Amino acid sequence: MLKTKEHYCQILMAAQQKENGVCVKTRKWRLKKYPNCFVASEFVAWLCKRYRVDRENCVKCCQTFQENKFISHVAAKQKFQDSSNLYFKFSVSSRLKLRIFLLINAF
Repeated sequence: MLKTKEHYCQILMAAQQKENGVCVKTRKWRLKKYPNCFVASEFVAWLCKRYRVDRENCVKCCQTFQENKFISHVAAKQKFQDSSNLYFKFSVSSRLKLRIFLLINAF
């Protein structure tokens, strides 16, 4: 599925698109609201559908995103798992990091 750092960047940028990306919205769990987040299993499903890869490899991809701080658990307590009960968010700076990475590697 993933061959280069550029491919990771392309996936993250596509995932954050409002129209065709992962569904990001305010979610509620145990009477607490978590703004601008997505469901872990929905991100995995989106990756599987868009890139035609099995769920296991998609989970590994998401774990790599978390390890590199492009996504994080809403309460910073959980490692990424293929679960409908876990909410994650894109790092506020992830778009900036991606742009800088692409710019640096363009030369």
